[in-house]
Amino acid sequence: MKPRIRDYIDLYFIMQKYNYSLEKLILDAKAKFDWHIDKINLISQFTRIKDFEELEFPKMLVPFNKKEVEDFFLNQAKKLEKEIFKK
Repeated sequence: MKPRIRDYIDLYFIMQKYNYSLEKLILDAKAKFDWHIDKINLISQFTRIKDFEELEFPKMLVPFNKKEVEDFFLNQAKKLEKEIFKK
């Protein structure tokens, strides 16, 4: 399935508003849906945030900063990368 910007935005707001960690999100998704979440694939998906065009963004009722959302997911990808490729 092709990633949608609205999914990134939803995830961003959930993680920000409820101080939901990525690790907890991964564990909860596994428990609820019995999904294995491949962290390398997740890094790849997070970095795709840069690929969305301005026109793809939904009309929002809550203001947000596109750059902050991008930075958030790129930082999440970097954290996962450090975790995966520990020395």
